[in-house]
Amino acid sequence: MGFRWHHTHNNQLEEMKNSIVAAVLGISVLVFAATVIINLLNHRPWENVVLPLVAAIIMYSAYRLYRKNRLRRFIKPFFLTFLCFVYLPAAWLTSPGSYSAMSFYGMTILFVSIIVANEWWEYLFPLGTALITIFLLLYEPFRPFQYTLYADPSLRALDLSINYLIAAATFFVVIMVMNRSFTSEHQRIFDASITDTLTGLYNRRYLYHLLGTLTGENAAPHSAFTLLMMDLNHFKKINDTFGHSEGDVVLKAFAEVLRQASRKSDIAIRYGGDEFILLLMGTADADAVQVEERVAQLFQPICDQYPAVGLSVSFGRADSEAGTADEIIKLADDLLYQNKSSRSQIPAD
Repeated sequence: MGFRWHHTHNNQLEEMKNSIVAAVLGISVLVFAATVIINLLNHRPWENVVLPLVAAIIMYSAYRLYRKNRLRRFIKPFFLTFLCFVYLPAAWLTSPGSYSAMSFYGMTILFVSIIVANEWWEYLFPLGTALITIFLLLYEPFRPFQYTLYADPSLRALDLSINYLIAAATFFVVIMVMNRSFTSEHQRIFDASITDTLTGLYNRRYLYHLLGTLTGENAAPHSAFTLLMMDLNHFKKINDTFGHSEGDVVLKAFAEVLRQASRKSDIAIRYGGDEFILLLMGTADADAVQVEERVAQLFQPICDQYPAVGLSVSFGRADSEAGTADEIIKLADDLLYQNKSSRSQIPAD
Protein backbone atom coordinates (compact mmCIF):
# COMPACT_ATOMS: atom_id res chain seq x y z
CA MET A 1 0.00 0.00 0.00
CA GLY A 2 1.57 3.28 -1.08
CA PHE A 3 1.99 6.30 1.13
CA ARG A 4 -0.48 9.09 0.43
CA TRP A 5 0.56 12.69 0.90
CA HIS A 6 -1.81 14.96 2.74
CA HIS A 7 -1.80 18.53 1.45
CA THR A 8 -2.98 21.10 3.97
CA HIS A 9 -5.26 23.94 2.95
CA ASN A 10 -3.54 27.33 2.70
CA ASN A 11 -5.86 29.57 4.69
CA GLN A 12 -3.70 32.66 4.16
CA LEU A 13 -3.74 32.24 0.38
CA GLU A 14 -7.50 31.72 0.46
CA GLU A 15 -7.91 34.91 2.48
CA MET A 16 -5.76 36.81 -0.01
CA LYS A 17 -7.97 35.63 -2.88
CA ASN A 18 -11.08 36.53 -0.90
CA SER A 19 -9.76 40.04 -0.30
CA ILE A 20 -9.19 40.48 -4.05
CA VAL A 21 -12.74 39.33 -4.84
CA ALA A 22 -14.14 41.67 -2.16
CA ALA A 23 -12.12 44.56 -3.62
CA VAL A 24 -13.41 43.79 -7.13
CA LEU A 25 -17.00 43.73 -5.85
CA GLY A 26 -16.49 47.08 -4.13
CA ILE A 27 -14.92 48.60 -7.23
CA SER A 28 -17.83 47.30 -9.33
CA VAL A 29 -20.28 49.18 -7.11
CA LEU A 30 -18.37 52.43 -7.67
CA VAL A 31 -18.04 51.86 -11.43
CA PHE A 32 -21.75 51.17 -11.91
CA ALA A 33 -22.68 54.16 -9.73
CA ALA A 34 -20.36 56.39 -11.79
CA THR A 35 -21.94 55.04 -14.99
CA VAL A 36 -25.39 56.02 -13.71
CA ILE A 37 -24.24 59.58 -13.03
CA ILE A 38 -22.47 59.91 -16.38
CA ASN A 39 -25.48 58.65 -18.33
CA LEU A 40 -27.77 61.03 -16.44
CA LEU A 41 -25.52 64.00 -17.20
CA ASN A 42 -25.29 62.96 -20.87
CA HIS A 43 -29.09 62.61 -21.11
CA ARG A 44 -28.86 59.02 -22.25
CA PRO A 45 -32.08 56.95 -22.67
CA TRP A 46 -33.69 55.70 -19.47
CA GLU A 47 -32.50 52.09 -19.97
CA ASN A 48 -28.88 53.34 -19.92
CA VAL A 49 -29.55 54.72 -16.43
CA VAL A 50 -31.74 51.97 -14.98
CA LEU A 51 -29.49 49.07 -16.02
CA PRO A 52 -26.28 50.27 -14.28
CA LEU A 53 -28.39 51.42 -11.31
CA VAL A 54 -29.80 47.91 -10.88
CA ALA A 55 -26.30 46.52 -11.34
CA ALA A 56 -24.93 48.86 -8.65
CA ILE A 57 -27.62 47.74 -6.18
CA ILE A 58 -26.97 44.06 -6.92
CA MET A 59 -23.19 44.50 -6.61
CA TYR A 60 -23.55 46.40 -3.35
CA SER A 61 -25.70 43.62 -1.88
CA ALA A 62 -23.20 40.99 -3.05
CA TYR A 63 -20.33 43.04 -1.60
CA ARG A 64 -22.00 43.30 1.82
CA LEU A 65 -22.76 39.58 1.94
CA TYR A 66 -19.25 38.67 0.80
CA ARG A 67 -17.61 40.90 3.43
CA LYS A 68 -19.74 39.24 6.12
CA ASN A 69 -18.61 35.81 4.90
CA ARG A 70 -22.13 34.82 3.92
CA LEU A 71 -22.80 32.66 0.86
CA ARG A 72 -19.26 33.27 -0.44
CA ARG A 73 -19.20 30.12 -2.52
CA PHE A 74 -22.28 31.32 -4.42
CA ILE A 75 -21.59 35.05 -4.67
CA LYS A 76 -18.58 34.87 -6.98
CA PRO A 77 -20.28 32.63 -9.61
CA PHE A 78 -23.36 34.85 -9.39
CA PHE A 79 -21.21 37.97 -9.82
CA LEU A 80 -19.42 36.54 -12.86
CA THR A 81 -22.64 35.25 -14.43
CA PHE A 82 -24.37 38.60 -14.01
CA LEU A 83 -21.39 40.60 -15.25
CA CYS A 84 -20.48 38.46 -18.26
CA PHE A 85 -23.77 37.00 -19.46
CA VAL A 86 -26.40 39.50 -18.32
CA TYR A 87 -25.02 43.02 -17.96
CA LEU A 88 -22.55 43.02 -20.86
CA PRO A 89 -25.01 42.00 -23.64
CA ALA A 90 -27.91 43.99 -22.13
CA ALA A 91 -25.84 47.17 -21.82
CA TRP A 92 -24.34 46.73 -25.28
CA LEU A 93 -27.70 46.23 -27.02
CA THR A 94 -29.29 49.25 -25.30
CA SER A 95 -26.38 51.63 -25.98
CA PRO A 96 -24.64 52.97 -29.09
CA GLY A 97 -22.68 49.70 -29.04
CA SER A 98 -19.14 49.95 -30.35
CA TYR A 99 -19.72 53.68 -30.94
CA SER A 100 -19.89 54.09 -27.16
CA ALA A 101 -17.62 53.06 -24.30
CA MET A 102 -18.93 49.47 -24.30
CA SER A 103 -15.70 48.24 -25.87
CA PHE A 104 -13.83 49.63 -22.85
CA TYR A 105 -16.24 47.90 -20.47
CA GLY A 106 -16.04 44.66 -22.45
CA MET A 107 -12.27 44.62 -21.91
CA THR A 108 -12.71 45.59 -18.25
CA ILE A 109 -15.19 42.76 -17.63
CA LEU A 110 -12.84 40.34 -19.40
CA PHE A 111 -9.95 41.49 -17.20
CA VAL A 112 -11.96 41.30 -13.96
CA SER A 113 -13.33 37.84 -14.76
CA ILE A 114 -9.78 36.57 -15.32
CA ILE A 115 -8.51 38.13 -12.09
CA VAL A 116 -11.14 36.59 -9.81
CA ALA A 117 -11.11 33.16 -11.49
CA ASN A 118 -9.65 30.36 -9.39
CA GLU A 119 -11.24 27.01 -10.27
CA TRP A 120 -10.83 25.75 -13.83
CA TRP A 121 -14.52 26.19 -14.63
CA GLU A 122 -14.41 29.84 -13.60
CA TYR A 123 -12.23 30.55 -16.65
CA LEU A 124 -15.29 29.81 -18.75
CA PHE A 125 -16.54 33.28 -17.77
CA PRO A 126 -13.72 35.28 -19.43
CA LEU A 127 -13.92 32.94 -22.41
CA GLY A 128 -17.66 33.58 -22.62
CA THR A 129 -17.07 37.32 -22.27
CA ALA A 130 -14.65 37.31 -25.20
CA LEU A 131 -17.04 35.31 -27.39
CA ILE A 132 -20.03 37.50 -26.49
CA THR A 133 -18.06 40.67 -27.26
CA ILE A 134 -16.99 39.33 -30.65
CA PHE A 135 -20.57 38.29 -31.42
CA LEU A 136 -21.92 41.74 -30.48
CA LEU A 137 -19.34 43.46 -32.68
CA LEU A 138 -20.23 41.24 -35.64
CA TYR A 139 -23.96 41.65 -34.94
CA GLU A 140 -23.97 45.46 -35.23
CA PRO A 141 -23.79 45.75 -39.05
CA PHE A 142 -26.88 43.54 -39.40
CA ARG A 143 -29.04 45.61 -36.98
CA PRO A 144 -27.71 49.18 -37.21
CA PHE A 145 -31.03 50.79 -36.27
CA GLN A 146 -31.17 48.97 -32.93
CA TYR A 147 -28.49 51.21 -31.43
CA THR A 148 -29.21 54.66 -30.02
CA LEU A 149 -26.42 56.83 -31.42
CA TYR A 150 -25.15 60.15 -30.09
CA ALA A 151 -26.86 63.27 -31.42
CA ASP A 152 -23.73 65.34 -30.91
CA PRO A 153 -20.19 64.08 -31.80
CA SER A 154 -18.68 66.20 -29.03
CA LEU A 155 -20.98 64.47 -26.54
CA ARG A 156 -19.66 61.12 -27.75
CA ALA A 157 -16.07 62.30 -27.33
CA LEU A 158 -16.78 63.45 -23.77
CA ASP A 159 -18.59 60.21 -22.93
CA LEU A 160 -15.76 58.08 -24.31
CA SER A 161 -13.15 60.11 -22.43
CA ILE A 162 -14.91 59.82 -19.07
CA ASN A 163 -15.65 56.12 -19.46
CA TYR A 164 -12.10 55.46 -20.58
CA LEU A 165 -10.86 57.05 -17.35
CA ILE A 166 -13.26 54.86 -15.35
CA ALA A 167 -12.08 51.70 -17.13
CA ALA A 168 -8.42 52.68 -16.71
CA ALA A 169 -8.99 53.46 -13.02
CA THR A 170 -10.61 50.03 -12.60
CA PHE A 171 -7.56 48.34 -14.10
CA PHE A 172 -5.24 50.43 -11.94
CA VAL A 173 -7.07 49.82 -8.64
CA VAL A 174 -7.55 46.09 -9.20
CA ILE A 175 -3.89 45.59 -10.09
CA MET A 176 -2.83 47.71 -7.12
CA VAL A 177 -4.96 45.58 -4.77
CA MET A 178 -3.47 42.43 -6.28
CA ASN A 179 0.09 43.72 -5.92
CA ARG A 180 -0.47 44.68 -2.30
CA SER A 181 -2.05 41.30 -1.55
CA PHE A 182 0.75 39.34 -3.20
CA THR A 183 3.42 41.50 -1.54
CA SER A 184 1.83 40.94 1.86
CA GLU A 185 1.58 37.18 1.27
CA HIS A 186 5.18 37.03 0.02
CA GLN A 187 6.36 38.85 3.14
CA ARG A 188 4.37 36.50 5.36
CA ILE A 189 5.89 33.44 3.67
CA PHE A 190 9.39 34.91 3.90
CA ASP A 191 8.96 35.74 7.59
CA ALA A 192 7.70 32.21 8.25
CA SER A 193 10.71 30.72 6.44
CA ILE A 194 13.24 32.52 8.67
CA THR A 195 11.39 32.32 12.00
CA ASP A 196 11.36 29.54 14.56
CA THR A 197 7.71 28.69 15.15
CA LEU A 198 8.01 27.83 18.84
CA THR A 199 10.13 30.69 20.15
CA GLY A 200 9.56 33.42 17.57
CA LEU A 201 13.34 33.85 17.20
CA TYR A 202 15.16 33.68 13.89
CA ASN A 203 16.06 30.17 12.72
CA ARG A 204 19.15 28.48 11.30
CA ARG A 205 18.19 29.39 7.72
CA TYR A 206 18.31 33.09 8.56
CA LEU A 207 21.58 32.65 10.49
CA TYR A 208 23.42 31.31 7.46
CA HIS A 209 21.83 33.93 5.22
CA LEU A 210 22.97 36.68 7.56
CA LEU A 211 26.46 35.27 8.08
CA GLY A 212 26.82 35.13 4.31
CA THR A 213 26.42 38.91 4.20
CA LEU A 214 28.69 39.53 7.20
CA THR A 215 31.64 37.30 6.27
CA GLY A 216 33.75 36.60 3.22
CA GLU A 217 34.77 38.87 0.36
CA ASN A 218 31.35 40.46 0.04
CA ALA A 219 31.12 41.40 3.71
CA ALA A 220 29.87 44.88 4.44
CA PRO A 221 32.38 47.27 6.06
CA HIS A 222 32.24 47.64 9.84
CA SER A 223 30.38 44.32 10.15
CA ALA A 224 32.45 42.86 13.00
CA PHE A 225 30.52 40.72 15.44
CA THR A 226 30.83 38.08 18.12
CA LEU A 227 28.88 34.84 17.78
CA LEU A 228 27.73 33.56 21.14
CA MET A 229 26.49 29.96 21.11
CA MET A 230 24.48 28.58 24.04
CA ASP A 231 23.27 25.15 25.05
CA LEU A 232 20.85 24.24 27.85
CA ASN A 233 22.44 21.62 30.08
CA HIS A 234 20.27 18.64 31.09
CA PHE A 235 17.39 19.95 29.01
CA LYS A 236 16.58 16.39 27.94
CA LYS A 237 15.71 15.61 31.56
CA ILE A 238 12.99 18.28 31.40
CA ASN A 239 11.37 16.49 28.47
CA ASP A 240 11.83 13.05 30.01
CA THR A 241 10.56 14.05 33.46
CA PHE A 242 7.86 16.63 32.75
CA GLY A 243 7.00 16.05 29.10
CA HIS A 244 7.72 17.91 25.89
CA SER A 245 5.11 20.58 26.59
CA GLU A 246 7.09 21.62 29.67
CA GLY A 247 10.26 21.54 27.59
CA ASP A 248 8.61 23.95 25.16
CA VAL A 249 7.83 26.27 28.07
CA VAL A 250 11.52 26.31 29.03
CA LEU A 251 12.63 26.98 25.45
CA LYS A 252 10.21 29.89 25.11
CA ALA A 253 11.32 31.25 28.48
CA PHE A 254 14.98 31.11 27.40
CA ALA A 255 14.09 32.88 24.15
CA GLU A 256 12.57 35.66 26.25
CA VAL A 257 15.78 35.77 28.31
CA LEU A 258 17.76 36.36 25.11
CA ARG A 259 15.44 39.18 24.10
CA GLN A 260 15.92 40.86 27.48
CA ALA A 261 19.68 40.34 27.54
CA SER A 262 20.38 41.59 24.01
CA ARG A 263 20.40 45.01 22.41
CA LYS A 264 18.29 46.10 19.45
CA SER A 265 21.27 45.58 17.16
CA ASP A 266 21.86 42.00 18.38
CA ILE A 267 20.18 39.04 16.72
CA ALA A 268 18.80 36.08 18.66
CA ILE A 269 18.53 32.72 16.87
CA ARG A 270 17.33 29.26 17.77
CA TYR A 271 20.01 27.14 16.16
CA GLY A 272 18.26 23.84 16.78
CA GLY A 273 16.86 21.81 19.67
CA ASP A 274 18.15 23.41 22.86
CA GLU A 275 20.95 25.33 21.13
CA PHE A 276 20.72 29.09 20.67
CA ILE A 277 22.93 31.78 19.17
CA LEU A 278 23.28 35.49 19.81
CA LEU A 279 25.00 37.56 17.15
CA LEU A 280 26.47 40.48 19.08
CA MET A 281 27.05 43.18 16.49
CA GLY A 282 30.11 45.35 16.98
CA THR A 283 30.84 43.70 20.33
CA ALA A 284 34.31 43.04 21.72
CA ASP A 285 35.19 39.85 23.58
CA ALA A 286 35.02 41.51 27.00
CA ASP A 287 31.54 42.84 26.28
CA ALA A 288 30.46 39.36 25.17
CA VAL A 289 31.42 38.03 28.62
CA GLN A 290 29.08 40.55 30.20
CA VAL A 291 26.28 39.35 27.92
CA GLU A 292 26.95 35.76 29.01
CA GLU A 293 26.70 36.79 32.64
CA ARG A 294 23.48 38.68 32.00
CA VAL A 295 21.92 35.70 30.19
CA ALA A 296 22.90 33.29 32.97
CA GLN A 297 21.56 35.65 35.62
CA LEU A 298 18.21 36.11 33.87
CA PHE A 299 17.92 32.37 33.24
CA GLN A 300 18.69 31.35 36.83
CA PRO A 301 15.12 31.84 38.20
CA ILE A 302 13.88 29.44 35.53
CA CYS A 303 16.57 26.91 36.46
CA ASP A 304 15.54 27.19 40.11
CA GLN A 305 12.10 25.85 39.18
CA TYR A 306 13.69 22.49 38.35
CA PRO A 307 16.18 21.83 41.21
CA ALA A 308 16.32 18.07 40.62
CA VAL A 309 17.24 18.51 36.95
CA GLY A 310 20.32 20.71 37.26
CA LEU A 311 19.24 22.95 34.40
CA SER A 312 21.85 25.54 33.38
CA VAL A 313 23.38 27.14 30.31
CA SER A 314 26.81 26.72 28.71
CA PHE A 315 28.48 29.17 26.35
CA GLY A 316 30.95 29.17 23.51
CA ARG A 317 31.92 32.17 21.42
CA ALA A 318 33.90 33.20 18.38
CA ASP A 319 34.41 36.53 16.68
CA SER A 320 34.03 37.41 13.03
CA GLU A 321 37.79 37.19 12.45
CA ALA A 322 37.68 33.40 12.90
CA GLY A 323 37.06 32.80 9.19
CA THR A 324 34.07 31.73 7.17
CA ALA A 325 30.58 31.30 8.55
CA ASP A 326 31.08 27.56 9.02
CA GLU A 327 34.46 28.09 10.69
CA ILE A 328 33.03 30.68 13.10
CA ILE A 329 30.16 28.39 14.08
CA LYS A 330 32.48 25.38 14.47
CA LEU A 331 34.85 27.32 16.72
CA ALA A 332 32.02 28.53 18.94
CA ASP A 333 30.53 25.01 19.01
CA ASP A 334 33.88 23.44 19.96
CA LEU A 335 34.38 25.92 22.80
CA LEU A 336 30.81 25.35 23.95
CA TYR A 337 31.32 21.62 24.31
CA GLN A 338 34.67 22.12 25.99
CA ASN A 339 32.85 24.21 28.58
CA LYS A 340 30.13 21.59 28.92
CA SER A 341 32.62 18.78 29.41
CA SER A 342 34.60 20.75 31.99
CA ARG A 343 31.36 21.90 33.69
CA SER A 344 32.62 25.49 33.55
CA GLN A 345 29.31 27.22 33.09
CA ILE A 346 29.14 30.81 34.21
CA PRO A 347 27.49 30.87 37.64
CA ALA A 348 24.47 33.04 38.25
CA ASP A 349 24.23 35.36 41.15
